[in-house]
Amino acid sequence: MNQSIALARLSRMAVVRAAAALLLLAGIVGFLYWFLACPCGRTPGGYLLGEESQEVIADWSFVNEVTLCQLQTRAFLLPHSINLNCSSLENDLFIGCMNCEGKNWGAALTEQGVARIRINNTVYPVNARRLMATAEKDHAWLSSSIKAERAPGTPRPPDNIWWTFHLTSSL
Repeated sequence: MNQSIALARLSRMAVVRAAAALLLLAGIVGFLYWFLACPCGRTPGGYLLGEESQEVIADWSFVNEVTLCQLQTRAFLLPHSINLNCSSLENDLFIGCMNCEGKNWGAALTEQGVARIRINNTVYPVNARRLMATAEKDHAWLSSSIKAERAPGTPRPPDNIWWTFHLTSSL
């Protein structure tokens, strides 16, 4: 009888270990899916996959043909990617961030000045500079407004609400 109780306990322990292993495996697979497949909607992701561009881009006007761009920065030592609006005017590339104060990616981009941007499954290494001069911000807002088809004369959001960045090829 003692032997049957011992076998039952071993059997239960084996089931518990197998269940724990399956949960761990599911967690790892879920993390890897999120890390490599997202950003998904408003959920940020990790590393951006895609064909890596090896050419310097001087004319970014093709971004006006895509709905969204995806930007990867580094936050807390890990890649952090998001979906965002991008636009081009006079061949320059701009991205904007509404309510950016406190967002990890905006602070990381401002501090680090480098990122990767995915457009139509091609990933481009870029340098980034937050625009601070009023004329530059107005130019970037015009770029965004044209792409978004805002009514002419729509005022630019206040500086504490809307941050904007100018991106250039880093090759």
